[in-house]
Amino acid sequence: MAAEKCPKCSAGVQPTDAQCMDCGADLLEARRKAEATLIETARLPVAAAAPPRTAAATGRGEVGESADETRLRIFDQQLAEKLIGERQAAYASAGIALIICGVVAFIAKQQIDAAGGPAAFEQVTPAGIRHLGWGALADAAVTGMWLALATLSAFLCVVGQSWQGLRAGQSIRAVADGEKPVPVGISMATKAGLLLFAIICPPMGIIMGLVFKLSNDDETAAMGGMLMLAGFVALLALVGNWLWELAENIKTKPRPTRRASDTALLLYPLGAALSSSFAARRERGR
Repeated sequence: MAAEKCPKCSAGVQPTDAQCMDCGADLLEARRKAEATLIETARLPVAAAAPPRTAAATGRGEVGESADETRLRIFDQQLAEKLIGERQAAYASAGIALIICGVVAFIAKQQIDAAGGPAAFEQVTPAGIRHLGWGALADAAVTGMWLALATLSAFLCVVGQSWQGLRAGQSIRAVADGEKPVPVGISMATKAGLLLFAIICPPMGIIMGLVFKLSNDDETAAMGGMLMLAGFVALLALVGNWLWELAENIKTKPRPTRRASDTALLLYPLGAALSSSFAARRERGR
């Protein structure tokens, strides 16, 4: 549509003019803007009478729902889709931990019976472990206690992962019903089980801590830091216990005392050499 007046100075212009002769305004640009505004503001009568349901028409909103409520509902739906995979992983890890718990518990019972029953645990002390040295790895009481603690760690992980799977299921059902999802995270039982295992097996605790630390999830990364700290502290305790035993052995070892016979044995080579020298001279004197 041609402009009859310049939009800048209101001077009269012709439909074929591309520039205002008075102020030099670009008439072509003004015409393009006017056409775009006309297209954007044009509405059909039926569309003008209909209520605003832009988000609902695309499946992203409901009638009468605000933009914030729509965003929260979409976020909850995305969270529910994510929790479906986490629920499966939680139940699968709980099953694996249950199998490990059963196997380790069976071996632990055999070791405890070989050590003479739970009463043998009274001998498993830092001093006793220092006295055994590397032989502690073959001691039935020590291995029995270690396996018993590993069984407890696996059992706590079974409970924690099962609870996490249940919470994930509750959140999924809540979102499906249009309700607020319940929070889902690493359960306290799982944290306790992993920390216990990091203490009784420091190398594995440090490795698991490094793996968890690389996660994008803040809670998992924080758990990785705790596992690394527990593993380092337990490892330092083991090394300190070994150094303590080494220092005690050096301190209590008696200084060797030499007897007269030992001194005579030390002088024997010198006497033998002198005797040989005297014998050689006598032979030359003859």
